[in-house]
This record gives sequence, structure tokens and C-alpha cells, in this order.
Amino acid sequence: MNTSTSKAKRAPSSSVIRVATESAAETRKIGEALGRELKSAALGRAIIIAFKGELGTGKTVFIQGIGKGLGIKSIITSPTFVLARKHPGSVSLIHIDAYRITNRREADIFTRGLLAIPRSVVCVEWHERIAHIARPDITVAITHLAGNRRKLIIKAQ
Repeated sequence: MNTSTSKAKRAPSSSVIRVATESAAETRKIGEALGRELKSAALGRAIIIAFKGELGTGKTVFIQGIGKGLGIKSIITSPTFVLARKHPGSVSLIHIDAYRITNRREADIFTRGLLAIPRSVVCVEWHERIAHIARPDITVAITHLAGNRRKLIIKAQ
């Protein structure tokens, strides 16, 4: 993944990337680079990305970048109140916000079918609330540092 706009450090195993971004635009650009890389990987199956981070840390901003990298044309907004949005494309983006899911039964009802759509990248905010359903392929942890600065840790499982 080309992370030339930010200071990126790869762990020796190359399965973890740590990036500090200075703005929402930079955070979105890192997401876009990941989306471009995932576009061909998702052709045969769904790729699940778990997002970790407090409210307002930039999870949706990063997901907007993934959508751009996938070539999604629709506007990507947080699905907090509808739980999930599908953005069609040659590789679709499924954006799930599990924040309001309170138990396993709700998780099963609202998400199970969305996690297995072929040719899709499934981004799940608050993945820990549905972790019993599907293990992520990638985890993105976002931490607010100060101002518009964020620390991103992107880990392939």
C-alpha cells in the first residue's frame, strides 16, 4: 500500500502498518490506498474489515477512502441509525455500524447475510459486537491523538 503522504512504519512481518495522519484528508487517502489494493482481492469473496476506535475518531472517514479506492460513486455516510448501507460497484462496499446492536440475536438478524456477499468489502464499525459471527480479514484501529491527528494501525489477520 502506498502511504507516501504520511509517516508509515511496517512491522517486520509486513502484516501490520502503523501510520500517523495529520488531517481527515490524509486519513481518507490511506483508506483509498487500501481500497485500491482490496479491489482485486475481493473479486471472489467478501473481505471483512473490523474497525476499532472511539466515537469521532475517523472510522467513517477511513471507510469513505476505501469506497473511493474501490470506485464507489455513491456518498458514504455513517449508517448508525440504519445499521448498514450497501454501496454497489464492481466490488461493493458494505458499511455496517454495529454500535446499536445490543445482543447476539440482533447481531445475527441484522448482519449475517451482509457478511457473505461475494465481490464485496465489508467494513464493520464496532465489530466486537458481532465478532461471534465472522472473523475479520483486516483490523483497523484508529486513535485520536490531538487536533486532527490520528494514529492508524492496520493489521492483516
